[in-house]
Amino acid sequence: MMRMPNFAPITYTTWHKFPDSTKEEIWKTKFTFELFHSHENDESLNENTTQMVKSWIVSDMSTKWRQWKNFLKSKYFDEHKTVEEMVAKIDDPRVDKQQFLVIATYWLTEKAKEQSETNRTNRSKSDEPHCAGTRSFPTIIQTVTEESNGIPPSRAEMYIRTRTRKDGSVVNEKVASIVELMKKGLSESDSQDPKRCSWENDVYSQVKGPEKRGRIRCMGTISTSSSKSGPSCSQIIYHNEVQCLKAEVQGLKEALTTVISLFQKQFPNENVEVLNGVTRIVNGEVCDIMYI
Repeated sequence: MMRMPNFAPITYTTWHKFPDSTKEEIWKTKFTFELFHSHENDESLNENTTQMVKSWIVSDMSTKWRQWKNFLKSKYFDEHKTVEEMVAKIDDPRVDKQQFLVIATYWLTEKAKEQSETNRTNRSKSDEPHCAGTRSFPTIIQTVTEESNGIPPSRAEMYIRTRTRKDGSVVNEKVASIVELMKKGLSESDSQDPKRCSWENDVYSQVKGPEKRGRIRCMGTISTSSSKSGPSCSQIIYHNEVQCLKAEVQGLKEALTTVISLFQKQFPNENVEVLNGVTRIVNGEVCDIMYI
């Protein structure tokens, strides 16, 4: 969607200058708003959850839009040519040539060139670069969560994963030393502790230090306490911890169900009433009351 010129024109120099009305219009399309609200009867989708999802989607829209512009600039922009010559070489039907002409004209200005050089210099100063490529951190978090049966990764696990190449090597020596400290911290922590997903005094903060106000590292672009378009950091932390607790409870229920099943097979005539009562509680069929 963010590559469609009628939805997301590339003529704006930055995402901040992208009209809020246009962002809202994109959010309300069937690709986002209607898809999300197809589950509007789900009790878990309350107002806070809706705002959180909206904030994440708008943030992802921003990332995709910038990536698309960067791709077009790397493929078609040449400061040694005129904008007309650049436009003439565009062979991608997804690109509105008139829009490209406008943004290419801006890229040729001294202001744009200076900003581009500043950005390039700042990127080169990063001594802990990730190797996640164009995959966003929220996307990686979702993938890891699905691989871990609904348990989201901690920030330390995200740091390690996004700084480790496919061949198992780490991006540089400084990162390698940090990764070792985090691995040690993770090995000493309780993997079942729901606080592992918290951003307060987790393994990551123990190694890298506490967060600055309005910033949460290793979680991608998310709403901060100063954001006007979504929930605060504390709300997101609460939501994340709730998801961890839900996953833990589900795991305990499955384990208990297995234990009950094995017990019934071994002792089919023992404590049938109690076991049946516990089974109904685990399945949510009755309230938690004493059966003995």
